[in-house]
Amino acid sequence: MYGTFEELFAAQKSSGPKRLVVACADEEHTLQAVSMAAQEGAVIPILVGPEDRLSQCRLPGLEKAVIVHADGEQDAVNKAVAMCRRGEGDILLKGLVETAVILRAVVNKETGLCAQGVLSHLTLAQIPNYRKLLGVTDCALLTYPNLEQKKAAITNAVRFLNSLGTDPVKVAVLAAIEKEAAKAGIVQNVLLEVNIGGEESKTGVAPEALWPLLDAAAAQEHIRVKGLMAIPPVNDDDAQNRRYLAQVYKLFVQAGERGYQNVAMETLSMGMSGDFENAIREGATLVRIGTAIYGERDYSKKG
Repeated sequence: MYGTFEELFAAQKSSGPKRLVVACADEEHTLQAVSMAAQEGAVIPILVGPEDRLSQCRLPGLEKAVIVHADGEQDAVNKAVAMCRRGEGDILLKGLVETAVILRAVVNKETGLCAQGVLSHLTLAQIPNYRKLLGVTDCALLTYPNLEQKKAAITNAVRFLNSLGTDPVKVAVLAAIEKEAAKAGIVQNVLLEVNIGGEESKTGVAPEALWPLLDAAAAQEHIRVKGLMAIPPVNDDDAQNRRYLAQVYKLFVQAGERGYQNVAMETLSMGMSGDFENAIREGATLVRIGTAIYGERDYSKKG
């Protein structure tokens, strides 16, 4: 997985320019963006719209752009989608046209690009100090998805992220709590889990990814964030264990200082039988002790 957009752009350019089909391209900001991409060698522009206006464009990088004449926005959208459907374009970009107009053409079962399956939205975000780009889905199209649509949105996102070199893809689901809590007419208290040691075997977000997760949780009406939880890596180094615990406490304090109305950092759950004393020293308000009380589990009795 690429760590920054710069790395992604560099890899894309090394694979050669992509054919960019722009529907309703006769708009200043759209043309400026396409011009920048063309100058970088990232795209081969195909501009769909009124030929008389597009032919007057003198922006660098667009001198050799292919112009496809269209009478009105619907004609431009239909022609742009048809070109991509025929394999004459690699990327479809909307210009000065309502999103609903171009999406209707894209999802049209007879002439669109999504004859079957579920169309979903995926955003890539670059987070400062986080080691890779973060994908977020679905933020725009599936406002009230059913179970099958949720599965499809996750599958779409995983396939795309696989194509960028991420394998396996870690998936965290947040909105499910919000939706079920809304159905029940309650506000669900939650703790956000931090994978402080970056271990593949453990769940939770990386420390750097806590902030977008907290932003998303804070925006929900039926979720109330009451604190953090973490399970540091198991090791015999007492000092290293305390460093991990101290890092979680620092995040706990920083999260409380953000001032969200529905976030109250009251609970810091960390520390188990092997390190609960260290956890208490480093600020834990809740420890989880099982083995020290009940003894080791006997897995041989599992049926």
